[in-house]
Amino acid sequence: KMHWSVRKLTGISTQSLAKGLPFPEAYEQFMAWCGDDFAFLTWGPDDIPMLTTNMRIHNIPVQLPKSYDLQKIYSRTVSGEKRQCSLADALQKLGITETEPAHDALNDALNTAQICARLPLSDAIAHYEEPVTLKTVPSERPAGEETEYESCEDMFRQNDKPIAPCPACGEPVQFGKWVRRSAGRRSTMAQCLCGQAVVMKLRWLEPAEGETAVTAFRLVEKASAEQMEAYQRALKRHRKRRSK
Repeated sequence: KMHWSVRKLTGISTQSLAKGLPFPEAYEQFMAWCGDDFAFLTWGPDDIPMLTTNMRIHNIPVQLPKSYDLQKIYSRTVSGEKRQCSLADALQKLGITETEPAHDALNDALNTAQICARLPLSDAIAHYEEPVTLKTVPSERPAGEETEYESCEDMFRQNDKPIAPCPACGEPVQFGKWVRRSAGRRSTMAQCLCGQAVVMKLRWLEPAEGETAVTAFRLVEKASAEQMEAYQRALKRHRKRRSK
């Protein structure tokens, strides 16, 4: 089913999805079109984790080529800003006319290709192994305590307002509301009585086709002041969306 917010953004309905190809067939055709010598260029960090999640759901071996996050390359070589820049903003700043509506897979790919032509792509890719870009592709096995749940609903229910020991003093800390980090990832924060800011990260692998069980990984770490500020900003954005 297509989530209402995604339907509003893309114009793709659950009914139109029914007319499309099943994922395994679409994936096979796409990889055949890619050929033998290719790499993935994405705008942002979410596409590859989403692709690998769907591959696992359909029991497709995860063997993907090198991928490069053009959003990061653009930020480092053109805008000089640390914030994530939307595709539309990048097109505008580069003086490229956006001829087709955004949030359509083909249109976004064509617009991204136009941006590629304006980037020092060869040099950026040659130096892509710097630590700032290593988070683009997730590791096969996430860090943290592993737990298996009957379903995603069961996972969220059992992790509602979780409690965990503070990594600084060991006293129990109760965490607040989860905020979305990316596909299959959530985080929540708390302030221990000892003064230590604490972050809890939750990541899970989608169940295989025909199954409901979910494997999740929960990690508790000391949090920086910057992380706490980012969490509070994420909460404010969530409240604004809810109020609308």
